[in-house]
Amino acid sequence: MFCWWMLQEKQMSESIRVRMKLHHVAGSYFIRSVDADDEGRYICVVSNSLGKKELPVNVTVLGTRLIDTASVSLFSLSG
Repeated sequence: MFCWWMLQEKQMSESIRVRMKLHHVAGSYFIRSVDADDEGRYICVVSNSLGKKELPVNVTVLGTRLIDTASVSLFSLSG
């Protein structure tokens, strides 16, 4: 099972500010010290032997304390 995040068609990677986690049924994306450059349309992509699922998330930064998290269920790949 694999999970990755895209922002404006670019695959994101972990850094000091960004953490990505794959849980049993969801992928999460955490941003520390968010700023206006973090705004945009993120896509969580999850794949396994049964297929691939994408979940778009629009992130708007309203202040410097916003942390946006999204997850996509892996169960939907079974049917």
